[in-house]
Amino acid sequence: MIKRSNSTIYKLCSVLSSLLLCGALQASSAQVMKIANNQQITLATDHWQPFYGPDLKDGGYMIEVCKAAFETVGYQLTVKLMPWKRAVKAAKLGIYDGLLGAYYTPARAEIYYYSQPFEQEKTVLLALASSNLIFNNIRDLKSYDIGVMRGAVNATQLDNANNLSFSYSNDASHNFKKLLLARIDYMVTGKAHLTYIINTEYSGKVPELTIFKPALKVNDIYITLSKELDNAEAIMRDFNRGIHIIKENGLFQKIKTKHFKHQLIQSKQ
Repeated sequence: MIKRSNSTIYKLCSVLSSLLLCGALQASSAQVMKIANNQQITLATDHWQPFYGPDLKDGGYMIEVCKAAFETVGYQLTVKLMPWKRAVKAAKLGIYDGLLGAYYTPARAEIYYYSQPFEQEKTVLLALASSNLIFNNIRDLKSYDIGVMRGAVNATQLDNANNLSFSYSNDASHNFKKLLLARIDYMVTGKAHLTYIINTEYSGKVPELTIFKPALKVNDIYITLSKELDNAEAIMRDFNRGIHIIKENGLFQKIKTKHFKHQLIQSKQ
């Protein structure tokens, strides 16, 4: 057994303490750097069930997917819910970094970078079956009131139809109430969102509806980032990489299955 003097033991303890302190400081420094590099991204959007909304678990499938994709590549996502028109205006003014759940338009593409699409929604035109209304072309809609969401871009032929009469509401739920009360004649909305409204607000019991086919358009769904945001293009590339990663490792589908296990909504993979 090797004997050591008290002074030697003291020196060894001092060295050991210094090494431990140094290691702790390095670990602490690394953690601070990790937090510093974990950039905060804030996106604005409306409630749009079944994709996302304040009443859905974890904010809904799309919010959870976007948070997971961002987190995978080192970002923290915060989502602010508000009426869509206000969300679009706030993002344009730079109050928020961009939009979650946007359709593509050339005008928006001038001020935003778009992600790769990660979902789709069918935009449909509907009416009460009892109204016996038809729709074969835009001319059939003249002299009728059409319910649309305030500030929304449907990316359909209706967006540029200046000779039609539109009735605006802050959300599709309000428009649907107006349709049931015959205060409007037609309504434009997403088919999955309409199904959610009927099932949750009316327990599936509504008058017979005519949902005109084909859909006005099948719209891809994106997130956008303002081109005024520092490193926005690089951040968007990171987000797209995050989406790819969570699709490859199965997390994307796991999140979707958790939210939609009782609903039949097909994703664009």
